[in-house]
Amino acid sequence: RVGRKASSDVVLDFEGVSAQHVELLLQRSGDEPLEDPKLCVRDSSRNGTAIRPSPAGPPDEEQVQVAWEPLEKDIPRVVGQGWQMKVPMRSRQGGKQLTDAQRTLTLNFAFKAQPAPAVMPTIQ
Repeated sequence: RVGRKASSDVVLDFEGVSAQHVELLLQRSGDEPLEDPKLCVRDSSRNGTAIRPSPAGPPDEEQVQVAWEPLEKDIPRVVGQGWQMKVPMRSRQGGKQLTDAQRTLTLNFAFKAQPAPAVMPTIQ
């Protein structure tokens, strides 16, 4: 969980972030036991959360940014490696306004390899 609460896994203690702002979930999309789970994000905030794929292009060149996609509240959304998450989506106006860079987290993740299922020998 990401939020203002001290018990959150990722604590973001600034204006506009809810106590439990957004959850990161692992979900399987099929019945295959060896299929890698998918990383999903679920917004549960008042000020919203937005996501977008990672910027296209090499880091040393000008990168093309994709528009932010607002998450629907309480609906899990699959995200990919390197996707970005803006928390909160809406920030205060005026002097307490946070920049996009201050509100952006990049999601990088890996799954532990699953061992192949053991094949039981048949006794005849």
